[in-house]
Order: sequence, then structure tokens, then C-alpha cells
Amino acid sequence: TTMVAHEAVHTQQKNNRGYAKGYYNHRLLTQSIREGCADFIGSLLTGSIINNVQYEYGLTHEAELWKEFQQHMNGPDFSRWLYNGITSVDRPADLGYFIGFRICERYYNQSKNKAKAIRDLLSIKDYPKFLKKSGYGFPN
Repeated sequence: TTMVAHEAVHTQQKNNRGYAKGYYNHRLLTQSIREGCADFIGSLLTGSIINNVQYEYGLTHEAELWKEFQQHMNGPDFSRWLYNGITSVDRPADLGYFIGFRICERYYNQSKNKAKAIRDLLSIKDYPKFLKKSGYGFPN
């Protein structure tokens, strides 16, 4: 059911042009937030997450993952972060989902109006701006 909820969230995300148009639609940050948003809202709906191993590893290594992610987030290379289940050998696959989840979770948790926060999560237009609004990040 969690996977179904994740995919259902994707159908509700606005500005869903995927990779077709726009600079940020081709970037790691955008796709990680889109996938993480689907995981986060899916977890709110079901009370569980899709990949426990990924999230346990992510929480344990969050500061170093965030530092690494920042170096690549505005680029088009997803190979170490998304859709890499076959090629990831030194850590769990798809850690971009985890980073995106945490960005969305931070935004939601700091929002006073939770219903509005969900609407905001489903209608992100400017992903770098959304990241800043979320307040997510660690000191370097």
C-alpha cells in the first residue's frame, strides 16, 4: 500500500513536466524532491515508508550525505542518488529519495498550516527556492 500511495501522490503533483522542459526539471534536486515528496506524503497516508534500509542508513549518515548531495544537486547526474538499485554497491540505492523526503518533511513540520503545507508540496514550481523555504540543511 505504501508504494501505491507513493505513485498516487505523483498523479497529484502539479507542474509535472518531468524532463521535458526547464532547467530545473533536469536536475538532481528537482527529481529528489519530487520522489521524496511522494515518499513523504505516502508515509503520512500509510504510516510506513517504502525502504527502511535506505532511511535508516540516511538518518545515520545524513550530514555527510547532505554535504555530498549539495555538490551534485544542480547537475543532471542522478547515478549515485536515484534509480541506481543495480549499480549501488557501497551504500543503499536511491538515497535521493531520502534527501527529498527530509526536505519535504522539514517543510511540513515547520509549517503551522499542515493542509496548506501538503498543497505546497504538491505544487512546487521553483525547487531551489523551495529548498531554502524548507529550512533543511546542515552547517558545513
